[in-house]
Amino acid sequence: MGRGGNGLILESLARMAQREGLVEEPAFQSLPVRWVIDIDEQGHFEALIDSGYEEKTDGK
Repeated sequence: MGRGGNGLILESLARMAQREGLVEEPAFQSLPVRWVIDIDEQGHFEALIDSGYEEKTDGK
């Protein structure tokens, strides 16, 4: 599929999410992440980046 078709799919998904109320109440929870995978525009791996976030534990 060429580049032009990808935008149409994304637009359709965005409209469906708004119509189904997924935008107001997402079915996921935002959480901090420790590692970030950096990729280039073609989806090829560039780097693994440590975000510096460490989960705090209560020692148990």
